[in-house]
Amino acid sequence: VFGSGASRTVPAGFSRDRAFDQFADAIRLVNQQASPRGVTLAVEPLHSEETNLLNSVGEAAAFLKQRRLDGVRLVADLWHMECEGEQLKVLDDLGDVIAHAHVAAAERRAPGQATDRIEEFLRHLRQAGYVGACSIECRWLDFATELPAAVARVREAAAAAGWGAA
Repeated sequence: VFGSGASRTVPAGFSRDRAFDQFADAIRLVNQQASPRGVTLAVEPLHSEETNLLNSVGEAAAFLKQRRLDGVRLVADLWHMECEGEQLKVLDDLGDVIAHAHVAAAERRAPGQATDRIEEFLRHLRQAGYVGACSIECRWLDFATELPAAVARVREAAAAAGWGAA
């Protein structure tokens, strides 16, 4: 997964077009080694307080298509999408582009510890035809205590979104 917000931040005064070119070249280089080994490379859009390059799922999907980065996919992260105010319906046409999904509750809390839109997020992924994994990526305050509630919340949301056994 290409997350690494600091490493892909475009410095002030640097050409954004050149930054996109360089990032695409780096992805191609890594993918040339990963793909023949059966490793799927995925770009994770990060919200604008973490980087200034590829902040939304929609922008990242367009980048992959425009740069013809075939075989490279995306991570859809609910928390980053919410930070950017991105509509979840953007996922509806990207089921074949999404390699993995992350969930968290509000303020990046563990599911079950704050309000969340996990069910809606999973519903959009399911409607898109996404059948991959979904992991919890959050800020744990008390892992041992919060984990059982987080797993229960994600399972509940998955069932309500029509994912069957989670």
